[in-house]
Amino acid sequence: MAGRAEKVTPIVEPREPFAFIPNSNEYTFQGMTYKFRELTVAENDECRELATAPDGTYDGRKHMRLMICLGSVEPKIDPEQLQQFPQRLYGKLLELVSSLNDEGTLDDTEGNA
Repeated sequence: MAGRAEKVTPIVEPREPFAFIPNSNEYTFQGMTYKFRELTVAENDECRELATAPDGTYDGRKHMRLMICLGSVEPKIDPEQLQQFPQRLYGKLLELVSSLNDEGTLDDTEGNA
């Protein structure tokens, strides 16, 4: 008599409530891979504050550039280096970092809708 394969449900260990694993993504351009991670709320706030002038004027472009730099993992990118990137690469990285930090990209299995 042939044995029946049993389906085993893996045990999922609970994580600490504030031990988040940041989402990450990468893009390869001309043989170099650029890796990024999502930002925390505090990091995004820091970018917003740095992109706001003393008179209250907000610079969205500066905010996004700071998010790219702060979210860069490997290689780490500073604002001066980012200015040297070709525009088409900058556009791709802007898209990648925006996606990593967009709540609309959450997987429905990660939380309640």
